[in-house]
Amino acid sequence: MTEDREPGGARTKAPAGRPRRSPAGSKQPYYRAWFATLAGFADHGVKTLKRGELAVFLLLLRDTRPDGTARAGLTDLATRGGMSKRSAIRAVQTLTERGVVRVVRPGVRGKATLYTVFPVEVFRRLNPIAARWLDEAEKG
Repeated sequence: MTEDREPGGARTKAPAGRPRRSPAGSKQPYYRAWFATLAGFADHGVKTLKRGELAVFLLLLRDTRPDGTARAGLTDLATRGGMSKRSAIRAVQTLTERGVVRVVRPGVRGKATLYTVFPVEVFRRLNPIAARWLDEAEKG
């Protein structure tokens, strides 16, 4: 039998047949990529971006899920970033032109755009399926 802890901190014995959590299901690669992206942004991006671009990048980074994607609409980014919708559009365009943010799947009416803030190599490791969508979008 292996030893575990209950939510209150009390130790319990787990059944011998119960498997331990495998590292494959871990979110550690995501967190490493997330913090590396934040550190790179803090070191280099902050001084070169305008306020709206900073706000959009930070909102997308905050919304990024463990699969490496962030789903956000322009109206939502504008509201949460304290800017007009047009400013949010310009910020997203500038960030995508600079390669800081990538559009994985464009939005359609009623469904927000899917973005990634991670470098392409990192995104491929986190989400190989969505990386194919990114490749298709770059080709087309």
